[in-house]
Amino acid sequence: MPSAIRVIDQAAEIVVDASGFSGNLGVGDTDVQTALATVDGLTIVSAPAGNSGNVQFNSSGAFGGSDNLFWDSGNSRLGIGTATPAQVLDVADEVILGDSGAVSGVVTISLRGVNPMIAPNTSDASDTEGVWIAGGGGSSRNRGARIAAYGNEHSSLPGSGGFHLGNIAAAHFAIFDGLSGTNNTLLRVQNNTLVGINETSPGAQLQVTSSAAAVKGVIIKGAASQSANLQEFQDSDGAVLAYIDGVGLALFARVRQAAIWHGYGGFENEGESVACGVGDWNHITNAGSDLWNLDEADGISISSDVFTIVNSGDYAGSLSLSISAINGKDFHVRVYNKTQISVEGRPIGISTTSTGNEMNVSVPIYIEATAGDEIQFEIQSADGTDPVVDDAIFILSYLHD
Repeated sequence: MPSAIRVIDQAAEIVVDASGFSGNLGVGDTDVQTALATVDGLTIVSAPAGNSGNVQFNSSGAFGGSDNLFWDSGNSRLGIGTATPAQVLDVADEVILGDSGAVSGVVTISLRGVNPMIAPNTSDASDTEGVWIAGGGGSSRNRGARIAAYGNEHSSLPGSGGFHLGNIAAAHFAIFDGLSGTNNTLLRVQNNTLVGINETSPGAQLQVTSSAAAVKGVIIKGAASQSANLQEFQDSDGAVLAYIDGVGLALFARVRQAAIWHGYGGFENEGESVACGVGDWNHITNAGSDLWNLDEADGISISSDVFTIVNSGDYAGSLSLSISAINGKDFHVRVYNKTQISVEGRPIGISTTSTGNEMNVSVPIYIEATAGDEIQFEIQSADGTDPVVDDAIFILSYLHD
């Protein structure tokens, strides 16, 4: 067997060296030292698989091609899961980044350019879609917390964005500081709607905990020529209970009750003789216990000429009487709390001349009442003379707790 085979132009273009039965093949080389030796490189040509644009891959030892891995050479775009890539890289389905077997790890995505953006790309370039960054696992994307942003033409949440908490009671949103190294909570919003500022366990709809003794808790600063209230407290129907207006005036619910809890009444031209023992205090009433009229009242009631204070608090007012048939004698008038068995305020004495027979007297009223206290007006005669009470008028108003 010859040691070499020469073909074409007698210039050793193809040589097979049979010495030692090595079977080496040389292309453009007569000194063949390896199984295959070439001088100018080797080109292997085979028909590609799939359609035009399919990136080739090993498919069981042969070339494979699919529209799911596509190169758009005209636009220099790569499509994964799509044969019509719309951008430099177009991935048609979900992407998993990182080591699937790692317990924890860091995945870094670098976004280049000025103000880089992660945004949906709709086919008609409208803003009908939204983007989520979710913490939910593979069983449900809705289980964990997520950040959401929606386009201006979104069907249900146009132009909206937000942070959605997970569907468990302990879920919360928090902002932590980056200075102390201990992740102190600056703001916490809980799933039960309670909010804490510098507070990890808010006990109210909003709880602000001052971070230091020299730090103010809350500042509400009005605009120039502030006309609306700076702060309001409302009941469940939206009625204002208290407020601080734009010029610093305050109106609180308990103060407003001074115009609500009140009583006004009396009688006139009755000529009612009040039986008096010597030095005894006697209820100013008549035989039917219906001498007094309560003309206007809220929070005060009357029964048998005894007035009942419905709500606790301090009350002030006055009592005025027109008394006759006193025959120059001395009398005293007072306001008496039957429930607490005490005199409300100080008795007022009436001293007349030896011929005096008629006198007008006014008694200031100040009552520190508890709910349900019963009040009556009384008169005292120094020597047992029975005075005649012709007219009376009283007024009583709530002051404060």
